[in-house]
Amino acid sequence: MGHPISDYSIKEKVGYLPENHRYPSYLTGEQVLSFFGKLSGLNAADLPQRIDELLAIVDMTQWRRTKIKKYSKGMLQRIGLAQAMLNNPEVVFLDEPTDGVDPIGRKEIRDVLRRIRDDGKTVFLNSHLLSEVELISDRVGILNKGVLIKTGSIDALTRAPEEYIFRTGGPISAEVRSELSSRSYGVTERDRLYYIRAENSTHLNTVIDILRKHDVQIESIVPHRTTLEESFISLIQTETSQ
Repeated sequence: MGHPISDYSIKEKVGYLPENHRYPSYLTGEQVLSFFGKLSGLNAADLPQRIDELLAIVDMTQWRRTKIKKYSKGMLQRIGLAQAMLNNPEVVFLDEPTDGVDPIGRKEIRDVLRRIRDDGKTVFLNSHLLSEVELISDRVGILNKGVLIKTGSIDALTRAPEEYIFRTGGPISAEVRSELSSRSYGVTERDRLYYIRAENSTHLNTVIDILRKHDVQIESIVPHRTTLEESFISLIQTETSQ
């Protein structure tokens, strides 16, 4: 936001949820939010309404008077998200918010994060659960031993360069494969799908023309994408080998 991190005043616009947050077990969820709201310097008159809003956002209204010691990991994470949003921050830092949470709880937390994002907040999510990152992030930065080695959109990081997946109505003959290979359009088959290299849209259209010339029925064409985890491992291995 244009300020040095040493400027404490800017922290009024920042929310934070640590990985291993601990709240007094004898407090209720509502009391936890009240306590942190006062620590944040929120107006005492406005705090109850703000707590009501956030409990509704994280779907914890019905457990507001339940003591923390009775909360599941997912419930603790949702209260933690509410705590991070108390001061209506512009930027929110979340450290492993879905760690140790069951699949339903992770889905619920993802929904909350999308809502925070859609409200115009910037969310920095640190996570080793790359499948979760892939589902909700607009941009990703990959760190290796504290060094940022790659940034980009999910699409840019997971798209396999120069390769498309063709689903056809039948097998591609050896004759067709030979013609494609002779023009440097490599063809591999896996699980009844054909992976064909094409450097750009012109080459892709040439591949399509060749297939149509031989009456190959094309059912679908999609760019080949790897998972974010596969991309991450590949990048780390490349860095390590250098």
